[in-house]
Amino acid sequence: MILGASLVPGIAVRAATPDPATPKPKPKATATAAPTPAPALTAAPLPISDDNCPFAVLAAKGFIRTTAQTPGDSEALVKSSLAAATAYASCAKQLTKDRETVPAFLAKFHHAEVREAQYHLVAGRNYFILGDGGNAREQFERARALSSDVANWAPPPSAPTENDAIKPRIISRYHEAAVLVLDQAAAASRALDEAFAQQLSSPQASGSPSPAPTATPMPRATTPAHEASAH
Repeated sequence: MILGASLVPGIAVRAATPDPATPKPKPKATATAAPTPAPALTAAPLPISDDNCPFAVLAAKGFIRTTAQTPGDSEALVKSSLAAATAYASCAKQLTKDRETVPAFLAKFHHAEVREAQYHLVAGRNYFILGDGGNAREQFERARALSSDVANWAPPPSAPTENDAIKPRIISRYHEAAVLVLDQAAAASRALDEAFAQQLSSPQASGSPSPAPTATPMPRATTPAHEASAH
């Protein structure tokens, strides 16, 4: 599957214009640059195919279209990111139901949880831009809960042995991705708290909180590098 990719059309780059004093070379085919990345506040993992959650791809592609067509429309981005989050939640639920027959169940389940968390984080940031602090906080907390489940996962304890001291800690395949989302969701929640604190302390405070700071934008991909391969 392709993770962190974008369906934004590539930018056509014209061939260099030759000096008028020199013979004009035969025109070359137009080159195409790499796809334009989505803006920071809308960026999220954008799977084109997903072997772990194939039924979530349609909703994920809907989010891709939204980021490409209306990148500044926070209402549309909230709607499309929540649709993708719901799709991954359904995937996790179905995996749990069929866990006895699903190969590598745990890795697929953690994949679905991290994906859902990432889309909740994007929805929360866009709620923040819209001035809807209540829904923004709810989305950030949902992202934190899901990513925490994966980041803190450990296998069931077994009987101690003399080699336990040298055994490496066993963690989820998606541990690093989950930790990144967890840290970003916590930072987003702090930014929300600070915005409301400033609003309450201002004598002329009124209206909506300021947009969320963009110092820690959502990365284009937070899945381990060994997962970012084309199928």
